[in-house]
Amino acid sequence: MQFGAKALIDKRTGGEVNYDPSKDKLTTNYYGLGITTSRFEEFAKIGYVFPQKNIKASGCSCHHFSTNGVLTWVDHLQCKTK
Repeated sequence: MQFGAKALIDKRTGGEVNYDPSKDKLTTNYYGLGITTSRFEEFAKIGYVFPQKNIKASGCSCHHFSTNGVLTWVDHLQCKTK
């Protein structure tokens, strides 16, 4: 069995050199922008090996992630048998 999680939280500010978000936001003084990204991922894998059977191994994996607080369900459930 294997499972894990990853997280990315990134806040960036860009624009003109003199841009100060606390003073210039929503004004026409200087050009600037802010980018905030939040991404969370979770996964799980499980498998079993049958040494004496015709079916050699079987396993399943599941993956989920969300970006910027929006639950983007790209759940991935995959089961394989060899």
